[in-house]
Formats: sequence, structure tokens, C-alpha cells
Amino acid sequence: MRNLAKHLKSNSYPLATIGLFFALIPIFFYFNLPFADILTRIFAISIYALSFDLLLGYTGLLNFGQSLFFGMGAYITAYTLNWTEFNFMVALLFSLLVGAILGVILSLIVRRSFKGVPFTFFSLAFVMIILSMFQKRIFRPVSGGEGGILVPLPGILKSIWAIRVFEYGFLGLLAIGLLVAIYKNTRNFSLLQQVPTMLVSSGIIGGIFYFATEHLSYLESAASFERLTANRYYLTLSFLVAIYFLIRRVVSSPVGKVWQSIRENETRTEVIGYNTFNYKLLALAVSGSIAGLAGGLYAPYLLTVSAGNVFDPFITIRALIFAVLGGLGTLKGAILGAGIILLLEHFLNPLIGGWTSILIGIIFIFVVFSMPRGIVGELTVTGGKSFREMVREMVS
Repeated sequence: MRNLAKHLKSNSYPLATIGLFFALIPIFFYFNLPFADILTRIFAISIYALSFDLLLGYTGLLNFGQSLFFGMGAYITAYTLNWTEFNFMVALLFSLLVGAILGVILSLIVRRSFKGVPFTFFSLAFVMIILSMFQKRIFRPVSGGEGGILVPLPGILKSIWAIRVFEYGFLGLLAIGLLVAIYKNTRNFSLLQQVPTMLVSSGIIGGIFYFATEHLSYLESAASFERLTANRYYLTLSFLVAIYFLIRRVVSSPVGKVWQSIRENETRTEVIGYNTFNYKLLALAVSGSIAGLAGGLYAPYLLTVSAGNVFDPFITIRALIFAVLGGLGTLKGAILGAGIILLLEHFLNPLIGGWTSILIGIIFIFVVFSMPRGIVGELTVTGGKSFREMVREMVS
């Protein structure tokens, strides 16, 4: 219990933030705000961005073939739901395992050039070969051709019971996080000062629980696609939270410290006795599994999986932009970068069309030159290397 209380106190703000995101769906419903779909997309792409940041930000490996894992994860989910009786969670497990296996295979293939520019361009060539193969007519039975493969809607995404678990479970998380955060900041106040704060926070929590109850009552008789929207949002956010805390734990472990040592100076890491190839293989396998999971989660959002929309190397370039914009080696930066870019595209595309990409490019250039470590990196000063420093070392 003492350890639990310690963890709650140290993570009260993240818990409150996570609970708040879970509370947004009832609020969106109550005020008829159409933001659930774009946030679901941000959550799925953020998982992919985290996999990329784990590899580049913590191990120093720039993998331009990261979309290979993402694409295979999406395809494996589509295959599982179409050709077997397994449910969606098993399909996601298969996507994760296939991503890890592909990471191991790629590591073994590039064993003699598993660093810097050679690895970067070999991984790019590898995903281009897979993309070309899936676009050939001979592979149409497994790739679906230009039309792709339809992704059946998983049963869990239409379940009212899943929504009850998500909403009440994570609203409880919000309440705990808020109350612990308030206690941390008001424990030295007098009782007269604490009472108004407690009353206001209790009112906020009670109001959100009211919205959730109204939302659940509505969804019991609503069309299935509205339950689909809510469940897809909750499920994707749940995986994002789990992956974020898992990666955060791994990078602070002894294995994570070795990864960071490889990033800083691989030769020195070898000299002190570590087999850097094994650690890089592990990093690529873990990163591949997370990217495969992201692809599996993204497949029901796409509804149709085709080689062009999941294997495109530009997907990897976008992940690079997300990580660099938010801050390499910060984890939060990858999520923040994905959120900023995708929200800008969502709101600006209807207004200025193709000029959106130009504006985002200008913002990216400004951040790279004015904040080399990214937004979160500059705010936290993690001590890691900036993207410019990494590129300079790779080409030197």
C-alpha cells in the first residue's frame, strides 16, 4: 500500500491527464463536438511515433523502414479478422509478434552495417522492396491490389459493456489523480484554504460523472457506429497509455541505459564489455513490435488496408517530424509532435488546402533551428543529443 501511495503521488498529474482524456468522450457527446475521430487517429499514430522515438531518440538508429512494421501490423490484423475466428485482441497480439520478428530479421540482415547511414538507407531499400512486391499483380491475393483488404469491424468496438468499463474505470482514475494532485499542492494550507479547492474539484468530478452517465444511457439505444466511435477512442487511448508507461520503464532500466550509451558513443560501449549488436537487435525488435501494434490498432480506423497507405516511407518521415518537433528521446515529445501536426492538418486543410504542408514545413524548420532539442526537450533539458548532432555524427 505504501508503494501504491508513492506511485500515485509521483504520477498524480499524468493520471489526472489520462483520466481527463477518457472523460472527453462524454463531454464531446453532450456538446456535440466532432473531435473523437481525429483524437483516435492521434492516439494510434502517437504509438507509432513512440516506436520511432525509442529507436532514434534512445538508441541513435535512424530507421527509414519503420513503416514496414506498421504496415505488416495493419495487414496481419486484416488477415486475422478476415480469415480466422480470432478476436481483435488476438489479432493485435499477432501484429505485435510479427513486428518483433521482422525487427530481428532486419537486424540479422544488416548485422555488418548496423549503424549510421548504411543502416538508414538499407532499411529504406528494404521497405521499398516490400512495397513494390505488395503492389505486384502476383501478390494481389495477399495485398488486395490497389483496392486493398477490407477490415471487418471487431466485436469489441461495438460492445456497450466495453464502454462501461472504459468510462467508469478511467473516470475513477481521473478522480484519484485529481484528488492526489490537489492534496500534494494543498497539504500545507490551512483547512479554510483547502475546503474551497476540494469543493470545486468535487464539483468538476461530479459533473464529468454526470456526463458519463448520460452518455452511457444514450449509447444503449444509439446506433452501433456511435458505440464504435467511443470504443475505438477508448481502446486506442488505453494502448497509448500502456505503451507510454512501458517504454518509460524500459528506457530507465539497465537495458535502456545501455541503449543510451550506444547512442552517445557505441565504440566506448563496446570497449567496456557490452555486445552492442545484441542490444541494438533488442531495440529494433521492441520498436518493431510497438510499430506493429500501432498498425494493428490503426487498421479498423482505415477500414481498408492497402500497400500504398501503410508501407509508404513517407509514414516514417512523418514519424521523424513528430519526434524531432516534440523532442527526440523524451517520449512525451513524440506524442506532442504527432498531436500538433495532425491537429494542424485537420483544422487547416479545409481552410487553406495544400498550403497546410508549406505552413507545417515552415514551423518544423523554425523549431529545428530555434529549439534543436524539440519543444519538450528544450523545456526539460534531458541532456540527449539534438537531431542535428545525430545527423552530423552519422555522416562523419
